[in-house]
Amino acid sequence: MSPLLAAAFALFMYLLVRLLNITHPAASPLIYAKDRSSQFVQSVLDMCPILHQPYHPPFLWGKNGHVQTIVYARMGRLNIQVPDGVRHSKIMPDGANLTFDLYEPFRPHPTGESHCIIFCPGIGNNSESPYIQSLVHHSQQLGYVAVVLNHLGSLKKLRLTSPRLFTYGGTEELAAVRAEVERIHPGCHLILVGCSMGANIVLKYLGEDQSHQRGILAAVSVNQGYDVNKALPILKSWRDMGRFYVYVMTENQKQIIQAHQEQLLSSENKEKHDIDEQKIWQATSLDELDDALSVRLFGYTSVEEYYREMSCYRHIPNIKIPLLILNAEDDPVVPKELLVYPLKAAETQPYTIFVLTKHGGHLGFYERGFFKPSNHTWMDRLIMEYSEAITNLYSDGKLPQPFKDLGVSVSPDSKLKVGDVASWKDATISKMNNNIAPAGEDQDKETRTSKEMGDSRNNHILSGMSSNLTDEDLRAHSEGLFGSGDSLTGSGLVLEALKKSTNTAQL
Repeated sequence: MSPLLAAAFALFMYLLVRLLNITHPAASPLIYAKDRSSQFVQSVLDMCPILHQPYHPPFLWGKNGHVQTIVYARMGRLNIQVPDGVRHSKIMPDGANLTFDLYEPFRPHPTGESHCIIFCPGIGNNSESPYIQSLVHHSQQLGYVAVVLNHLGSLKKLRLTSPRLFTYGGTEELAAVRAEVERIHPGCHLILVGCSMGANIVLKYLGEDQSHQRGILAAVSVNQGYDVNKALPILKSWRDMGRFYVYVMTENQKQIIQAHQEQLLSSENKEKHDIDEQKIWQATSLDELDDALSVRLFGYTSVEEYYREMSCYRHIPNIKIPLLILNAEDDPVVPKELLVYPLKAAETQPYTIFVLTKHGGHLGFYERGFFKPSNHTWMDRLIMEYSEAITNLYSDGKLPQPFKDLGVSVSPDSKLKVGDVASWKDATISKMNNNIAPAGEDQDKETRTSKEMGDSRNNHILSGMSSNLTDEDLRAHSEGLFGSGDSLTGSGLVLEALKKSTNTAQL
């Protein structure tokens, strides 16, 4: 080999190693909680050994968030055991045919009680998505009833029966599925698990009306973005290839619209809602697409208003039940600036635990192996360990239940009117029933410094966060969170939770 070719090969290998972050060491996740010494937090940590162990992604490619994300999007999961369940249907008041799949456990739960995990998938996903099938199978093995909400329009073989698709923050379908599960399995104790967009729906559902938390043991949020208005301007730039991911998500959404255009884009519907079909097909970003269709279909005045009402960040402070939030530092779909919301929640809400991994990408979290990862992802294992911790604490009478004595919740779809799609907006934004008091605004004003945990990255900890900052304060203060330095200061807020040099490779 000539010296020139040798030098070129060496340069290529050097760039490949840098691109794939191969030399980066595996690290334990960062864990944030208001009071690590509390009985609840300490019990969860003791029952979840995964949180004390380094997360080892596949050696060759697993430390690059883009590769993790792309492998998830193209491959899903390895060696999936496709679960065998029963599909249930419910006609919503506006005529929409809501479906969910229910899977019985392989064995009784070790506690001797009936427990159910309701999964709310990501954008355009459903019970046929590989990562959801993997989670369902693990749940059945451990003795859980598993239920999957199928987002309206996401199932290829099921036609829409009303002129609307799923939305980023619509909670009425989740509420209806919950009601049906409680009817089919009375006395079954529920855990809600949301992934990406589904996590936004879960937290919005729990926080928009505190009565929704009654009867829910705990919730899990994985890889969500919290605030669409804050995320999109960042994602539409080319930082971390954000513009590429927005374009791909937009094209996927357009394919779903095209598959149901007879319902969504009928002459009657376009005339009624002043929909310009050409603008839909010309859209290259999610905000352009939503401005052309969703904003008009549901009666909003602007895409900014639509995203504000669909985002869960305003409702997270109202969640009082146990909550596990998981994000990855190298997730190219969730900008790092948005992590201020789970950090604030972990600092102010005693039963909220925020877990932040160094690697994992968006819904990837593949682990082990040189090239081929193991069958079980780190995300799957964490969700199952946390669920086991919650159900065991409940069985032992040690699980916090802030809303145990709250009044009976009300049917979620009482305000929806058949044939009037625009009226769905009111049922989505506001309380599901006027007789239920609005979610409380009281927040614990106590502030504490998060305890150091895990590996050396915890030298960058969350400290001095003021719990009486408004969401608008957070949005304003976080503008320069990762652009100019390690810390965010202002009005007593000091955020030193994440490294400035996050290990997200540039493609």
